[in-house]
Amino acid sequence: MKGISLVATLAASALFLSVVSCNNKKQEVASNNESIDMAKDANDSTFEDRTEEKDADFVVNAVTSNLAEIKIAQLAKNKSSNEDVKAMATKLEEQHMKILNELKAYADKKGIAIPLQESDRDAKEMSRLSEEPTDKFDEEWCDSMEDRHEKSINKFEARLDKTDDPELKQWITATLPGLKEHLNMIEKHEKQHDGE
Repeated sequence: MKGISLVATLAASALFLSVVSCNNKKQEVASNNESIDMAKDANDSTFEDRTEEKDADFVVNAVTSNLAEIKIAQLAKNKSSNEDVKAMATKLEEQHMKILNELKAYADKKGIAIPLQESDRDAKEMSRLSEEPTDKFDEEWCDSMEDRHEKSINKFEARLDKTDDPELKQWITATLPGLKEHLNMIEKHEKQHDGE
């Protein structure tokens, strides 16, 4: 009887711990997106002009993306065994840190609330990349960074055409060549290592 009671207690404890663990993971995921949602909600309250609100959304998304790209670059510095990938990752980390700092300064000046974390989707992407076997990591990392830079360039170019803020226009115009250089660097590396 005591044996059955002990097994039941242990089973109940294990179930409780797995539920707590799942809930903690859900809260972790929620907190990533909550940071972004809170920033966007604050900006919706602050900016009544539609174009200013869209500029603020652009800044929020750009901050989120750069937070992720810095972490993804750091992941490659630690996980890759390829010296070229490590060098690219170091360069990307430094340059995206610079972009992030410029975005923060712009947001501060304009009163734009920004998130403190990458998005849920970006966190999942980092988790996926971190679990890639070493022999597949470099290719998957390059594919991910290529895709991210293509999307960023498209978003920057779209905002450049639509914003009325001369300061934001000037910053996007100054930042775009660097993002295009990053994309070219990644694509060049991929072409050199195709079929390896």
